[in-house]
Amino acid sequence: MGADQEIPEGVEFDVEYVPPLHQRAMGGALLWINALDEHLWRKEILITEEILDDGRWHTKGMLGGLYLMARAAREIAAGEDASLTDAQITAALTAGAATAIVEQEELMKDVFWITEEKRAPSRAR
Repeated sequence: MGADQEIPEGVEFDVEYVPPLHQRAMGGALLWINALDEHLWRKEILITEEILDDGRWHTKGMLGGLYLMARAAREIAAGEDASLTDAQITAALTAGAATAIVEQEELMKDVFWITEEKRAPSRAR
């Protein structure tokens, strides 16, 4: 971990309030999707077609990750009647969480952080 990624001296970090990885992946994806509508509406003048396309792509990715995790949970609940093996359930949980988390990070970079270079050109009045 680089020096810029380390927790600074004196900063308290209590892991008691950090939810498990899969809960963060699912909850985070749902929160980002919920915030996306308002963000696109409020920043409409800055949004380009490329930003919208990126938003669609990352939203689909997050939803795909959620689907994998939900499918795995449903299989666990099925018990003996599960159609997936334990290895497949583990893979679905792992891949689903990873996909949801990566897509959240990419959504933030591509859609929420609108730099001067990415934004739509100013409209003349």
